[in-house]
Amino acid sequence: MLLSLLIWFAYDWLVVAGGMLAAAGVDTGILPARLHPNDALLTAVMYALPAGLAGLFLAGVLATAMSTIDSYSLVAGANLSYDLYRPLVKPDANDEELVRTTRIGVVVSWVLGYAIAFMFTKLLALVVFMTTLLTSMVLVPIFASLYWKGRKTSLAGVLSCTTGLLSVITYYLGIQWLGTFDDLYGTYIWTFSIGDMPVSLWQEYALFFSLPMSFVGFLVGNLFGSPHVPSVVPERHE
Repeated sequence: MLLSLLIWFAYDWLVVAGGMLAAAGVDTGILPARLHPNDALLTAVMYALPAGLAGLFLAGVLATAMSTIDSYSLVAGANLSYDLYRPLVKPDANDEELVRTTRIGVVVSWVLGYAIAFMFTKLLALVVFMTTLLTSMVLVPIFASLYWKGRKTSLAGVLSCTTGLLSVITYYLGIQWLGTFDDLYGTYIWTFSIGDMPVSLWQEYALFFSLPMSFVGFLVGNLFGSPHVPSVVPERHE
């Protein structure tokens, strides 16, 4: 995990540096003044690299996007079949049924992802939304299953994921309804006052509310669910 963080740190630094170079190119007039942020990095790279390296870079970007889409779609389809369909609908499902359900889940996840992409005008806002959604659903259940020393139930994991998901969706919809869209930052901001102190809530602040709600869901599930008893594998004697 620590090595992965170092790799991601280097990757994120390169992306941020490329964005800063694109912004500098716009300020100096090298790049078009009305360049959309979604196109800034690719436009700057195409301007800076020669023809061969630019093509290699674009091929790498396309390969990265394709590998990410197919892997995430496959994981989503497997979650639908192995984590929802088999435990909740048909515990005795055979491999053929699970494979068929996984294929359906791949198509459904791809369609949903394609539709969600058009709800955002900037890639950064979309990345923040998906990261917030993922973190709010899995961070508390995973760390609780590893380090929580007290009572643990399956219902706690389900409620933790569900409350994390619903809290993010509710927060985003609430900020869109109560706030206004800021063209400069490309996000919705709700500004109000508490006494004489102005307060601004951005859509990107959802994680500060969703993570506590996910933890509350975990605690509630622990109160009402049946304790999880790990299966014991019998020892083999030669």
